[in-house]
Amino acid sequence: MDKIVDYIKDCLKHNFAQMIILVVFAIVVGIMSYRAGVYGINDVPVAKVDQSADDEYVKAYNVRIGDYIIKLSSLDDIVKMLEIAKAEYDPDGIFSIELRYDSSKSFDEMTAKVVRANKEANMVNLVSVSGTGGVGTSYYPENKIEDGIAGLGFAKDVEIIETYARKEELVEPELAARLITEVKEESTVYEVQPGDCIALIAQELNMSVDKLIELNGFESENDIIRVGDELLVTVPEPELPIIVNEIQTYEEEYNADTVYIDNDNWYTTDEKVISEGVTGRRIATASVTYKNGKETGRSLVGEVILEEAQSAVIERGTKIPPTYIKPLRGGVLSSGFGARWGSIHKGVDWACGIGTTVFASSAGVVTRADFSSSYGYVIYINHPDGRQTRYAHLSQLLVSAGETVSQGEKIALSGNTGNSTGPHVHFEILIGGAQVNPLKYLK
Repeated sequence: MDKIVDYIKDCLKHNFAQMIILVVFAIVVGIMSYRAGVYGINDVPVAKVDQSADDEYVKAYNVRIGDYIIKLSSLDDIVKMLEIAKAEYDPDGIFSIELRYDSSKSFDEMTAKVVRANKEANMVNLVSVSGTGGVGTSYYPENKIEDGIAGLGFAKDVEIIETYARKEELVEPELAARLITEVKEESTVYEVQPGDCIALIAQELNMSVDKLIELNGFESENDIIRVGDELLVTVPEPELPIIVNEIQTYEEEYNADTVYIDNDNWYTTDEKVISEGVTGRRIATASVTYKNGKETGRSLVGEVILEEAQSAVIERGTKIPPTYIKPLRGGVLSSGFGARWGSIHKGVDWACGIGTTVFASSAGVVTRADFSSSYGYVIYINHPDGRQTRYAHLSQLLVSAGETVSQGEKIALSGNTGNSTGPHVHFEILIGGAQVNPLKYLK
């Protein structure tokens, strides 16, 4: 060390350039020393070790599954952990775990993949079913598939990075397998589908109704939800979900696709059954997907027709039907449709000041505009879809019978005429000559 110091002094006296080179060299050595303390082999980040601490750091591996990280001591332990995790779904050991380096990553990162131990077993090129066929007709992929497990994999990426860790941080593979496969509640978003209700959604997701109500601020299970609404739900799921694809063959009834005949003179709400379909029977081969043992998908990959199904034929309209709007702005709903005062109220009432503008709920032709002892001044309008609307207890009529009106056009002023208990608009919708609840049809 004394010789190095004497050399540096001599450089300071005689050669300034040598001194500069020496300083630069010292900086480079310092940077490399610092980097060696922060990064391990292959530039993989490691925890900085406090040399004065009693804790002993050893080479280890971080296993990342989504946001979950667990530390194991060796690659063999990682393979063992994953083999235990999949064992429930692969009792015959058809599949094995393979660790692969991921060239797309910036560090030497590996990923775990499930591969078939016997790559020749049950591996075929699945092709979609097409054509109609007939009795005795068979349709299978290019090679006949045998029933059983056709595929197995992880629903999340399993990433492995070399690191350093304290011995007490390392987890044995048996415990690690239990930690990544135990079921926990995870929050996610569910989009409401046609036919859904709060109780049905809770049942499908194995949630309690009370929990679903609490998460989404509902008042009760009878609250209205609409198709497309997004609900916060919890689903039971492990850190490492297992996906299994299984081939199954079974006999079943089946229906042929319905044949539709379009009628441009009918509304889309109109249809007529021309002929009923006939149910058939077949031996079906299906590719069935399970996630943690729960079926998530099923697709037909082969069939043998035993009894051919016949399609139902339905004639349907293509015209968009008219819509109906509230016949006034504002007003207070003072009486609904149905039982009232010992009789049936065949419309709805909105209380409003005399002289409030009344609009045509939908386009149509005025068939009546005069005075009635019960309705007072009243207007009837017939609409293209066969329905009729009525507006009663008016103070002034602005249209006459025979006129064509558009939706939202002014037709009258509200009043208190006829058999009325106060200023209001009485509104009815009739279908097939019978009154229905108008609130079910207003846009």
